[in-house]
Order: sequence, then structure tokens, then C-alpha cells
Amino acid sequence: EDLIKTAHISRDLGFKGVKVYMMIGLGPENDDDITELISFTKELAGINRIALGISPFVPKTPHAALRGPLRGACRSSRNA
Repeated sequence: EDLIKTAHISRDLGFKGVKVYMMIGLGPENDDDITELISFTKELAGINRIALGISPFVPKTPHAALRGPLRGACRSSRNA
């Protein structure tokens, strides 16, 4: 509902479009949820032009920040 209002307001203020980012694959999502997402996107596009980004949810391990090239950076900044 808030996004629909925002799309109307942005159009009325002269914005030529809005950017919308959505994430799929969270929790118990099913085909009906995806269908609803498509309908919602079409509704938004009927109000104002949209640039749509859809990304899949990719869970990270709780210790992912401690791996890779920045390993130790957190520890160093804490001790500084």
C-alpha cells in the first residue's frame, strides 16, 4: 500500500520513474507469492515507469565476515 502511494506521489511530482528492488526465496515462499509479486509489479508499472531488480536470497554463514581477504580487519580495528 505504501509503495502504491509512493508511485502515485512520484508520478505527480514529475519523477520519470522509480527503482524497485525485490528479493525472492525467503522462508516459506510459494508460487502464489511469486504470482502476487508479478501482479503487484504490473500495478506499479501502470502508475509510473519502474526499473525492477529481483535478487534471490542467498543465506550467509554467521562467520562469513571472518573469511576471505578482509580476515582480521575487524580484530585490527577493534584494537586500534
